[in-house]
Amino acid sequence: MQQDKRSSYRSFFWAFAAAFFVLSNLFLFLVVTIHPATPGSLALDSVSGKEALNPYTPTAGDALTVLFIGSQTGSSQAGSYILARFDPARGQVPIVVLAPQTMVENGEKSEPISTVYHYGGADYTRAALSRTLGIPIDRYVRISTGNFVIAANVIGSVEFDLPYALSLEKDGIPVTMSQGRQLLDGQKVLGIVTHSGYEGGEAARCRIAGELAAAIVNQRIDIVESTLMDKIFEKIINLVDTDISYADYDTRREAALFLAQLGDSPAFALNASGRWSEDEAQFVLGDTFLAQLRQNFV
Repeated sequence: MQQDKRSSYRSFFWAFAAAFFVLSNLFLFLVVTIHPATPGSLALDSVSGKEALNPYTPTAGDALTVLFIGSQTGSSQAGSYILARFDPARGQVPIVVLAPQTMVENGEKSEPISTVYHYGGADYTRAALSRTLGIPIDRYVRISTGNFVIAANVIGSVEFDLPYALSLEKDGIPVTMSQGRQLLDGQKVLGIVTHSGYEGGEAARCRIAGELAAAIVNQRIDIVESTLMDKIFEKIINLVDTDISYADYDTRREAALFLAQLGDSPAFALNASGRWSEDEAQFVLGDTFLAQLRQNFV
């Protein structure tokens, strides 16, 4: 029984890694495919007849909340559920990593989000989670673990402060990573989020995964000047199942540019808090966290 539980968690860990890599790439697409030297739209000046800058002002309607789901290749199971909100009016991208055991209202009963997804699929899970949390969730993105390596190769390396020294495997070879600042490639990131020995268990792993996802989003904004972003987007969008459309991007071009040019680090992680059951099969989100979530996601 205990071995089955560890095996189940292992599949969850792989799914986490796949999902937040794609999360980072998709949100970066909103900023990197826009020319950085165009901070507003051009319009004709009514007096001179020449082109004049029309500054963009973000509105609440430009925001977009997305549920990212990581699932095993060829399986109806998923272990990764990450919420992220693109919010240029506030100048931020809050990120929440939810454990698969998080309880969701499903009709007249409450079930783990992994169970809801297994029977209802991505769009159904998005709607059920939206009702449970009391926030709008506009779109979903789903990726299989089979596409993880491709996504990892696209994103590139990231710096991250490890809270603990970890013993991991890279390409089948044991690697010891010291506590503190580290330069991580895709394999090392995978090792961090698949690590099952964190003090604090699943809650600690979710917290670290969220912080690492935020670091990826913030640090990779520096590729905004690349001329290859259209090709990068094509690679990423073909790796996922999603109801995000080109129209979603087109209507948010100026909003994305505004967020990218703020000069701050817009992404940050909100740590889910609540109550675990004794057998760790269920996790109920607390009222304080739900209030914090709604403050940042509405």
